[in-house]
Amino acid sequence: MNKVQLNETDWQLGYDAGQRRDPNRPPRDADGLSWSSGYIEGKAAPMVPGAGTGAQEDPNPEPTGPRMR
Repeated sequence: MNKVQLNETDWQLGYDAGQRRDPNRPPRDADGLSWSSGYIEGKAAPMVPGAGTGAQEDPNPEPTGPRMR
């Protein structure tokens, strides 16, 4: 089985760029796969509650507003 190792620094740079919605162009000195992987996750993270924060969503959240009957 083949394994791929991502560079954590380049992944984080890509993730940050994705969150800022920067153009999808990795720096010349970055590992392209690591950067692009981070970029894709960073761009998607705002769409998924808790993504990228290490927080897990509560499967049974307490109601916070008035209840509708």
